[in-house]
Amino acid sequence: MKKVLIILLLLCSLIVTPLWASEKPKIAVYVTGDWNENDKRAVDAWILKELLDSDRYVLVERSQEFVAKVKEELNTQHNGDIGDNEMCMLGRGFGVQFVCVVSIKWAVDAYQISARIIDVETREVKSIGISKSNMKSTDEMERVSKEVVQEMFKEIDPNDEAKERRNAKIKQEKHEKQKALFGDTAKFWSVGASAGFSITKVDPKVSGTIHGTIAPYKNWFLEIGCDVGFCSFEKHISCYYSIIPFVHCAYFKSFDDFPIPFVKGGYIGAGGSVIVREKYCFDNIDITQENDAPIPAADFITIGLNIINFFDVSYTFSSLFIVDRNLVNLKHKVSIGFIYRIK
Repeated sequence: MKKVLIILLLLCSLIVTPLWASEKPKIAVYVTGDWNENDKRAVDAWILKELLDSDRYVLVERSQEFVAKVKEELNTQHNGDIGDNEMCMLGRGFGVQFVCVVSIKWAVDAYQISARIIDVETREVKSIGISKSNMKSTDEMERVSKEVVQEMFKEIDPNDEAKERRNAKIKQEKHEKQKALFGDTAKFWSVGASAGFSITKVDPKVSGTIHGTIAPYKNWFLEIGCDVGFCSFEKHISCYYSIIPFVHCAYFKSFDDFPIPFVKGGYIGAGGSVIVREKYCFDNIDITQENDAPIPAADFITIGLNIINFFDVSYTFSSLFIVDRNLVNLKHKVSIGFIYRIK
């Protein structure tokens, strides 16, 4: 009977342990500083060992790929440094919840070794550890690595840490769902329709818009669309319509980095448009008036917000150049509509 009970307990432990381990957040380590690559890799290994021995984290599966990606990013930075924002973005791309950045610098008569753990979602520094050493042997590397990690964790409340694990897991699941739906959230591919109205008395007074965006590169998209005006500010008009195709280039910022309620992203850009056709029909007079030539316009700024990946609110400031009359009309337009985010 005792043997059966022991076997049952062992089976239960085998089942429960992976479930508990799955709640541990993933962490990646990157070592930077005034040292050669071999010594950096040695410190990386010791720091990583101490982190895993703390039983607080699990190692990201592609740790060496993460380090290589950070180095690749460093090569693109003109100042040779990489900030916490970029480090967190890379961490999210590798599915980690925390990044441990270790810095080694010579100060006066010894090396100063500092380490900080950053939450990739909130970009908050959760803990910091600092130590110093002459770093002349592997034993000294091991000692100082252990000392730094212990200092990082000495004031952490286990209850707070368990709560952080759960929150990190929820955030990661949310991020994975968004990535599964839309791919890279920094790329904004969409189609949509909206209604707009002019704040200044420049036609069209009210217009409908169909538009789409293509985003081959991160954080940038090209918007192509067409406004169809159907209401004029002019009096004694029985009918009016206009056709205005436009092109905008804009910078898009996904707000999955910042927990702003409902707002999923924002953009700002500029471009141009052309009134290719505009027609007026006057009351009680059998006369219609059409523009003789296309009227170009410079859209100096267009700015907008993406709300829950379904609504779009935007503002556009533009200038119409009416060449035959030597006129320049300034126009402010506000649009509200629906969008369908493709990926």
